[in-house]
Amino acid sequence: MRKYMIRFLTKDTFMSNFFYLKNTNKAIIFALFLLYLF
Repeated sequence: MRKYMIRFLTKDTFMSNFFYLKNTNKAIIFALFLLYLF
């Protein structure tokens, strides 16, 4: 799971994905997912 997250973080689309999810409820789930990993 951590390896997948590292690969995801290294992608250039990370920021675009973050801002895309920012205006939706998925942003909360995404944040909780990050907290779960770290």
